[in-house]
Amino acid sequence: ELGAAKTLSSQSHMYSEFRLGVNSAALTSVYSANTTNKYDVWVDGIKSTAGMDLSATFAGSLTGTTLAAAVEAKISGLTDVFTPDVNGDATLAKADMTGIKVDFDEATGELAFRDNLGRAIRLQAQSTNTFIGTGTIFTSDDVNTGANQGISVRSDSSVAQGNVAQAGELTLTLSQAESKSTFSLNGIYLDSGTTTSSAKVAWDSTQPFAGSTLETKLNAMMTKLNSVHPTAVYSYAVEGQSITFSQSDGGPLVIGDFQSDTGYNGLTAVVTPGVGLAGTATTIGYDEVAATAFATGTAASATTAKLTLQGDDLVSLSLTDGTNSYSVAASAIDISDATSTSAFATKLNEALTGSTISASMDTDGNVTFTDSTGGAISLTAFSGSSGRGAVWSPATGQGDAL
Repeated sequence: ELGAAKTLSSQSHMYSEFRLGVNSAALTSVYSANTTNKYDVWVDGIKSTAGMDLSATFAGSLTGTTLAAAVEAKISGLTDVFTPDVNGDATLAKADMTGIKVDFDEATGELAFRDNLGRAIRLQAQSTNTFIGTGTIFTSDDVNTGANQGISVRSDSSVAQGNVAQAGELTLTLSQAESKSTFSLNGIYLDSGTTTSSAKVAWDSTQPFAGSTLETKLNAMMTKLNSVHPTAVYSYAVEGQSITFSQSDGGPLVIGDFQSDTGYNGLTAVVTPGVGLAGTATTIGYDEVAATAFATGTAASATTAKLTLQGDDLVSLSLTDGTNSYSVAASAIDISDATSTSAFATKLNEALTGSTISASMDTDGNVTFTDSTGGAISLTAFSGSSGRGAVWSPATGQGDAL
């Protein structure tokens, strides 16, 4: 908003933002003996001379919040970054780093970097950093955001206050007027307002939206998403069968794990990026498990089942051992990338804590589940946001392939 902007003029700037995924296992692991855990920092194209040293940060007792505070102290305390001149070369004036804030988003497991001056910022692991490509600490070695500056503001309008934003925007349009479904936006589910899903939300777009269950659920989703931001940057608008989501500081908007309820198997949704934004319209649906897929061994032999993915996807699934259920929220997988498949296997094994089932994944799309005690392994739910299916293949004599 112009009324709340840091700079009041005909040229204003807003917050810029980028995110860096954190391997949750790194929070309680000790890596402080590795002195190579260093990162180069660029601000508006000018690189810090020494960079940011996180070598001593990972001492085995971190939480997401304390990690964010430690990283914020490091990056905001840099004194060797200089402002650029009109040619993009460094001047003798030091850049003000104190406005860069870092928060931990519990919903997505990411560090959110936000700069109140809207500058282009890049963070890249130094070439000598031995964690490059491993995903041991961070899920990416190089992240950045474009500048969010130079936004033109009308000064001759009779309107007292308006919105000024470089927004991310996408529209989700359902294929039917009546629906019962759920999905996640940046990891937060419509039905629960949390990182897990347990129900579907009914919506009849021919009826008034005001006072509907969908309105209540969307409001709760926005509240959760905005809870990690200093201002309410997420918003939505509903028209007909379409819901348009906006992120006013230009951050990412990711729809995942679209699921329809029983009786709505033909329901699909078209996800369309805002005009002028990157991306193409994509149709998503829900491949519902037609029957419970299972594999059962004997006490004398291990139970083994293989789930084969058909390609790169945003996947969520649920398993049961016959007593308890274990679920993995929507996770992006590059099936040919060892770091990505290893990270997904880690998520599976974390979700399976308390069971006797273990998981592994190769780079051919095969996820293998094993129970050395011969217990049951049942796949009770699976969805891929791309619409691709998957093949469930128990070991010989331990169940039917689906």
